Amino acid sequence: MEDKIPPQKVRFNYKKADDYRIIFANGAYGGFTPRKELMFHFFHEYKETPETEVMAIGEDGSPTPIRKDIPEEIEMTRELKVGIVLTIEEAFSIGRWMLDKVEEFKKAAEDKSSEIKIE
Repeated sequence: MEDKIPPQKVRFNYKKADDYRIIFANGAYGGFTPRKELMFHFFHEYKETPETEVMAIGEDGSPTPIRKDIPEEIEMTRELKVGIVLTIEEAFSIGRWMLDKVEEFKKAAEDKSSEIKIE
């Protein structure tokens, strides 16, 4: 019987799911599941827009903000966009990939003649 040589390469084809979308996130919150997986939620943090606003009418007839006392507490909204569950191995691999991309960006930013590759 002839020994077969195992494949030396693998080709990954990327296909976007029908519900694929790009989301903006400026933070994450999470922890571990009872099964020791990492679960986190990407969120968008912002201050809510008020439903109404009252302004004074200035001497020139234009609306002028009314000075308010500085509040003791500021209320922010963290709108959860998507939740992710990863095994620790996957989290480590993706974390390393992200840090590699940050280093790649830093090096390209330092080299003024370098172009940052957008993928």
